[in-house]
Amino acid sequence: MKLPYLYLFGLLISSGQAFLQVTISLSKVEISVGQSKYFTCTVMGDPDTIDWYNPQGEKIMSSQRVVVQREGNRSWLTIYNANVDDAGIYRCQASDSVGHLQEATVVLEIYREPSPPYVHGQPGGGKSFKISITKQDDGGAPILNYVIKYRSKDKEDQWMEKKVLGNKDYIILEHLQWNMGYEVQITATNRLGHSEPATYEFTMPPKPNIIADTLFNGLGIGAVIGLAVAALLLILVVTDVSCFFMRQCGLLMCITRRICGKKSGSSGKSKELEEGKAAYLKDGSKDPIVEMRTEDERITNHDGSPVNEPNETTPLTEPEKLLLKEENGKEALSAETIEIKISNDIIQTKESDSKA
Repeated sequence: MKLPYLYLFGLLISSGQAFLQVTISLSKVEISVGQSKYFTCTVMGDPDTIDWYNPQGEKIMSSQRVVVQREGNRSWLTIYNANVDDAGIYRCQASDSVGHLQEATVVLEIYREPSPPYVHGQPGGGKSFKISITKQDDGGAPILNYVIKYRSKDKEDQWMEKKVLGNKDYIILEHLQWNMGYEVQITATNRLGHSEPATYEFTMPPKPNIIADTLFNGLGIGAVIGLAVAALLLILVVTDVSCFFMRQCGLLMCITRRICGKKSGSSGKSKELEEGKAAYLKDGSKDPIVEMRTEDERITNHDGSPVNEPNETTPLTEPEKLLLKEENGKEALSAETIEIKISNDIIQTKESDSKA
């Protein structure tokens, strides 16, 4: 029973199939820029050739920085002073005399220090400032944290430092000074080291008006416009009232004259007569009260007809003659007598006009 198996085993050996097995000591290697690393490729069977291929698929030939060596069924690939371009998948390929191929692969990851982040900012609430951080090249390794240093430019203070995790994209600087300039330096950190610092400068705004901010903080644009219009109307009303009482002008004065003009005129004229009468009685003057009017100011009767006023050629009435005699005779008349006579004169004049 063992003879057939031995026969088949001999055939496989003679054909060279299934006896090329290629392995590499490591399947994944991580190094940083500038480091050196070598890989060992071992072939089981009877390989005719053992070759290495770079990530671009090109056969590697020994050079000053990359060296390939072989000894029996083993081959070594050594990379000196690795750089970013060396990262990728490398293949170790073995072939026998009849052309059968077997291969193994190894992944080379090369890490480096990260690039400086992109930084910009904007004012925060109160005495704070928001710094936004945008990750650039992480160097092939995750960003562990960002280191933020800041100080005022005017006073040349010592650097203040803060740290945030690498997954954060902003930091808020607090307790700053109003109207003060600041400079900021931010570095990104991965497991291989720090980036070059990214610099940023900003100036805090002046101290705001707290009363105005508190008053208008919760109001919209429409409410602010409404308040402004109401304030303007109030100013106009106060100005118009002041003009009314101080200079008798303005919109209120115009309305008052239009509505109450006639009543004010008649009452004013009566008031003037009463004041004149009172002055006459007080002074005890015997001179008659004379009312001066222009030619345009005519006295009318109750029915609207004009009253014939006396002039230089108008004959005197009996009461007027009597009064004249008394004046010539130095007879003193009392104020009541004068008032009665004048009233009778006016009544007689009106009756004669109505008869006419």
